[in-house]
Order: sequence, then C-alpha cells, then structure tokens
Amino acid sequence: MRTELHKVVVCLAAVVMAVGLAACGEREEAQKDELLEIISATRPLAREFVYVDQPQNGTEIRVVGVVEDSFRFKARLSVNNQPIKEEVAVDDALAVRFLDATHVGLFLDEERSAEAMKAPESADGAPVPTPLETLQAGRWVLDPTGAPSLLPRADAQRLEGEDPVLDALAVLDYVAQIVEANGAVRYNKDALEPVYKPAEDRFPKPAQGAAVTRYDVPLRKFPKASDQGGKNVVIVPGVENFRKLSVFVRDGRVIEIREDIDVASRMDDLRRNFDVKTQFTVEQAVTAINEVRKSKGEDPFRPRRMQLQLVFEDEESVSLPEPGAFIQAPLSFLRHRGADVPARKGAGAESFGDATGDGDTSTTTAVEASEQPAPSA
Repeated sequence: MRTELHKVVVCLAAVVMAVGLAACGEREEAQKDELLEIISATRPLAREFVYVDQPQNGTEIRVVGVVEDSFRFKARLSVNNQPIKEEVAVDDALAVRFLDATHVGLFLDEERSAEAMKAPESADGAPVPTPLETLQAGRWVLDPTGAPSLLPRADAQRLEGEDPVLDALAVLDYVAQIVEANGAVRYNKDALEPVYKPAEDRFPKPAQGAAVTRYDVPLRKFPKASDQGGKNVVIVPGVENFRKLSVFVRDGRVIEIREDIDVASRMDDLRRNFDVKTQFTVEQAVTAINEVRKSKGEDPFRPRRMQLQLVFEDEESVSLPEPGAFIQAPLSFLRHRGADVPARKGAGAESFGDATGDGDTSTTTAVEASEQPAPSA
C-alpha cells in the first residue's frame, strides 16, 4: 500500500512539474511576442538617437542623429569624441561630408574606388573637383540615388561593426532578429533564477512599479567538447553564448537597448568545457573561435558593449544641404552606399573600430535619466 501511495505521489509531482514547465514556456513565449510587437511599433516613429559601440580595444564609436521615417535620416559619426563624417538621406538621395579627411580611406570600397577620381561634368567647362577631392576638402557630395534603405532586409549586406552609421540605424531590426531566435523574459529582481548572474549584470535595474520595463534575452547553453557533431565537425561557442542583451520599454516604445558581448566572464567555461589546460587571453580565445567559425563559413563575432538611446518627438524634419553647398556625383565608391550596392563580401571583414585608440567610454542611461538631451546631427 505504501509503495502504491509513493508511486501516486511521484506521478502527481511529475504532472505538476510538467504543467509548471509548460506554463513557464507559454509565459516566456508571450513575453517574447510582446517585445517583438513593441519593437515593431517603435520602428516607424520619428526619433532622435544616440548609439555607442565600445569594442574590446577601448575605442568609443558614437553615432547621433535623427530618423524622420524609413527613408529620411541624418547622422553624425564620431570616434573617441572626434567628429568623422555626416550623412543625410532624403528618399533616394544621399549627401555625405567628412569632418576629418584623414578617415576618408576607411570608407572606400576597393572595387569601386576608381569612381572617386571621376570629376563630374561642368555646364560651362570649368574644372570641377573629383568626389574624393570634394570629400577631402570637407564639402558635401550628393548622390541622387545613393541612399541606403532603412527597411528590414533579409539579405544583410555587411557584418556588424563594418559600418557604424548603418548599424545605428538598424539596431531595432538587429534586436528583433535576436529576440525572435532566442526569446525574451521580463526582468524580475526577485526571480529565483535570474536571466543573468547578478555579478555579471551591468545593466540598469528598474525599480518595482517603475514606468520602465526591462526585457532580457537569455544566453544560450554553453557548448562542450563532447557536443561535437562527428569527428570532422567542430563546435565552438558563438555570439549567442556570450551576449547579454536588455531592452528597456516605456509607454509601449523602446527607449533604450543595452548589449554586452562578454567573453571575459565565460573564460572558465571555455577552459572547463573544452578541457583546455593552458592559459590564454580573451583576445586569443576570440581569435581562435573566429578562425574555426570562418573555416565553417560562419560569421565572426567581436566582444563589445553597445547602447542605444531613443527620444521621440511628434515631428522630426530632415533635409538635404542647400543648393550650392555640394557637388552632385555617385557615392557608390563608399562602402554600402550608392545605387547597386555590391553583395556582402562574407565573413572576415575588419570592424570599423579595430585600428583606433582608446577613448572615453562613459555613457548615461535612459532608465536612470528619463529625459535625454536632444542629440544634434
């Protein structure tokens, strides 16, 4: 009799656990869908933005600007507080100028750089500077059909980190793809099993009952050497094993995004799960993982901290430079700009901030300060 009773208790416990897991799964799925709907509702809104990308080497890449709609934006790129370039797009037209001419070469498309040396035709036959000369002089070049689209693209034309301006403009789509693939959970400071370990959670934590809601994207389970899919298949960690990503929402809109692709905190997992006895640095670990990923045709990843802040206005106006302030010429010699943008060249392209030096990495937060100063582009 006692044995039969024990079996009943065990069965009931299993049923309760299964029901609890199912309810938890349904709740997390609902929270994921809820966040995706909020991102979709935010995407078409006129907004000002501040985007900060801090790669592993300590560089600060900052883009500030305005998005009027999916076809109109203006943006200013700075590196370590040094303004580099400005862009303005209105419908199909794109205008670009460099505030620091020494950086022009970083943006040239090698396969199309010859177009930078073609001088536009002059109505009166007078000499006209080439597009490259104009950009090096700090003046605007306008391409009537050169604007990149801000609409979501299934065929990505670049790797994250190659083009900070487009990265800044596409953050909502970037995050939506990650949430779709990995889910999202509302932050709960009292959770018994928080999404991120408290000691490794650097993101702002909204107070109980605050107007701001935080959603966290779970880390993927860290792989082990024993997970290999056959003797010729090598499995290594990917960005989803290192990425902490939180989205902050108020009044049904995304107001801030924080990302921390943190390899340093997983070094013990790397050594243990792959039985590595020798000591190695974070840089060596990232290089080794990316070499394997590239050999398999997979995109490399880079450790970084990213922050996006959004401020919404009823109306934002974006306009091209005044006539006479620019020369008109194709901008397809700039990477990812101009008509007929070349297809993505594949994994292994260098990130924009790889070769730059240290900078001030201090940032503010839309959660800690509910009203942000308007960025000016």
